[in-house]
Amino acid sequence: MIKLAEILTGLEAVISAMPGGIIIYAKHNKDIVGKLTVGWERDGVAMIQAADAKVQKEGIGTFLYEQLKEFLNGSGIEWIVGAVEGSGVVKIREKVFGKGNTHYFSRGGEISYEEAVQITDVDFGRVIAKTKIS
Repeated sequence: MIKLAEILTGLEAVISAMPGGIIIYAKHNKDIVGKLTVGWERDGVAMIQAADAKVQKEGIGTFLYEQLKEFLNGSGIEWIVGAVEGSGVVKIREKVFGKGNTHYFSRGGEISYEEAVQITDVDFGRVIAKTKIS
Protein backbone atom coordinates (compact mmCIF):
# COMPACT_ATOMS: atom_id res chain seq x y z
CA MET A 1 0.00 0.00 0.00
CA ILE A 2 1.16 3.51 -0.79
CA LYS A 3 1.81 5.73 2.23
CA LEU A 4 1.39 9.50 2.43
CA ALA A 5 5.13 10.17 2.64
CA GLU A 6 5.62 8.30 -0.65
CA ILE A 7 2.70 10.11 -2.28
CA LEU A 8 3.98 13.55 -1.37
CA THR A 9 7.32 12.88 -3.01
CA GLY A 10 6.27 10.66 -5.88
CA LEU A 11 3.07 11.80 -7.60
CA GLU A 12 3.09 12.92 -11.20
CA ALA A 13 0.16 14.35 -13.16
CA VAL A 14 -0.66 13.29 -16.69
CA ILE A 15 -3.45 15.18 -18.45
CA SER A 16 -5.16 13.61 -21.44
CA ALA A 17 -7.72 15.21 -23.70
CA MET A 18 -10.98 13.40 -24.33
CA PRO A 19 -13.97 14.48 -26.40
CA GLY A 20 -15.54 17.33 -24.44
CA GLY A 21 -13.05 17.43 -21.57
CA ILE A 22 -9.95 16.05 -19.91
CA ILE A 23 -8.81 13.23 -17.67
CA ILE A 24 -6.17 14.00 -15.06
CA TYR A 25 -4.24 10.93 -13.97
CA ALA A 26 -2.20 10.72 -10.78
CA LYS A 27 0.76 8.40 -11.30
CA HIS A 28 3.00 6.98 -8.60
CA ASN A 29 6.09 5.42 -10.10
CA LYS A 30 4.50 4.07 -13.29
CA ASP A 31 1.17 3.06 -11.75
CA ILE A 32 -2.01 5.09 -12.12
CA VAL A 33 -3.24 5.63 -8.56
CA GLY A 34 -6.09 8.04 -9.26
CA LYS A 35 -7.95 9.96 -11.91
CA LEU A 36 -10.31 12.88 -12.26
CA THR A 37 -12.58 13.05 -15.31
CA VAL A 38 -13.79 16.54 -16.18
CA GLY A 39 -16.25 17.53 -18.91
CA TRP A 40 -16.73 20.98 -20.37
CA GLU A 41 -20.19 22.46 -19.99
CA ARG A 42 -21.55 25.76 -21.26
CA ASP A 43 -20.93 29.26 -19.98
CA GLY A 44 -17.62 28.74 -18.18
CA VAL A 45 -18.59 25.61 -16.26
CA ALA A 46 -16.69 22.32 -15.95
CA MET A 47 -18.36 19.21 -14.53
CA ILE A 48 -16.59 16.59 -12.47
CA GLN A 49 -17.84 13.39 -14.06
CA ALA A 50 -15.82 10.91 -12.05
CA ALA A 51 -13.14 10.87 -9.38
CA ASP A 52 -11.27 7.81 -8.26
CA ALA A 53 -8.26 7.09 -6.06
CA LYS A 54 -6.84 3.62 -5.45
CA VAL A 55 -6.19 4.46 -1.81
CA GLN A 56 -8.16 6.92 0.27
CA LYS A 57 -6.85 9.53 2.71
CA GLU A 58 -3.35 9.50 1.24
CA GLY A 59 -3.40 12.85 -0.60
CA ILE A 60 -4.30 11.63 -4.08
CA GLY A 61 -7.66 13.44 -4.26
CA THR A 62 -6.12 16.70 -3.08
CA PHE A 63 -3.35 16.30 -5.67
CA LEU A 64 -5.89 15.74 -8.47
CA TYR A 65 -7.95 18.80 -7.53
CA GLU A 66 -4.78 20.92 -7.24
CA GLN A 67 -3.82 19.84 -10.75
CA LEU A 68 -7.30 20.71 -11.98
CA LYS A 69 -7.11 24.16 -10.40
CA GLU A 70 -3.74 24.78 -12.03
CA PHE A 71 -5.00 23.53 -15.40
CA LEU A 72 -8.11 25.73 -15.27
CA ASN A 73 -6.18 28.87 -14.29
CA GLY A 74 -6.72 31.35 -17.14
CA SER A 75 -8.92 28.93 -19.11
CA GLY A 76 -12.15 30.92 -18.85
CA ILE A 77 -13.76 28.24 -16.70
CA GLU A 78 -15.31 29.99 -13.70
CA TRP A 79 -17.12 27.13 -11.93
CA ILE A 80 -16.76 23.40 -11.39
CA VAL A 81 -19.85 21.40 -10.49
CA GLY A 82 -20.53 17.80 -9.62
CA ALA A 83 -22.12 15.32 -7.24
CA VAL A 84 -20.23 14.68 -4.00
CA GLU A 85 -20.71 11.38 -2.18
CA GLY A 86 -18.19 11.66 0.64
CA SER A 87 -17.03 14.34 3.01
CA GLY A 88 -13.46 13.85 1.79
CA VAL A 89 -14.27 15.67 -1.45
CA VAL A 90 -16.20 18.35 0.45
CA LYS A 91 -13.08 18.99 2.55
CA ILE A 92 -10.74 18.83 -0.46
CA ARG A 93 -12.74 21.48 -2.34
CA GLU A 94 -12.62 23.78 0.68
CA LYS A 95 -8.87 23.21 1.05
CA VAL A 96 -7.91 23.59 -2.63
CA PHE A 97 -10.31 26.33 -3.76
CA GLY A 98 -10.64 28.22 -0.47
CA LYS A 99 -13.16 28.27 2.31
CA GLY A 100 -16.53 29.57 1.20
CA ASN A 101 -15.92 29.21 -2.56
CA THR A 102 -18.07 26.08 -2.76
CA HIS A 103 -21.85 26.09 -2.55
CA TYR A 104 -23.63 22.85 -1.61
CA PHE A 105 -27.13 21.84 -2.63
CA SER A 106 -29.46 19.11 -1.39
CA ARG A 107 -33.20 18.57 -1.10
CA GLY A 108 -33.94 21.42 -3.51
CA GLY A 109 -31.94 24.16 -1.80
CA GLU A 110 -28.55 25.42 -0.73
CA ILE A 111 -27.07 23.94 2.45
CA SER A 112 -24.09 24.80 4.65
CA TYR A 113 -20.67 23.17 4.64
CA GLU A 114 -21.54 21.45 7.94
CA GLU A 115 -24.78 20.07 6.48
CA ALA A 116 -22.88 18.79 3.42
CA VAL A 117 -20.45 16.93 5.70
CA GLN A 118 -23.38 15.50 7.71
CA ILE A 119 -25.23 14.30 4.60
CA THR A 120 -22.17 12.74 2.97
CA ASP A 121 -20.59 11.21 6.08
CA VAL A 122 -23.38 10.33 8.49
CA ASP A 123 -26.42 9.96 6.24
CA PHE A 124 -24.37 8.38 3.40
CA GLY A 125 -26.12 10.67 0.93
CA ARG A 126 -24.84 12.91 -1.77
CA VAL A 127 -24.91 16.61 -2.43
CA ILE A 128 -24.26 18.76 -5.47
CA ALA A 129 -21.24 21.04 -5.15
CA LYS A 130 -20.64 24.19 -7.19
CA THR A 131 -17.18 25.68 -6.72
CA LYS A 132 -15.98 29.11 -7.83
CA ILE A 133 -12.54 29.00 -9.43
CA SER A 134 -10.59 31.90 -7.98
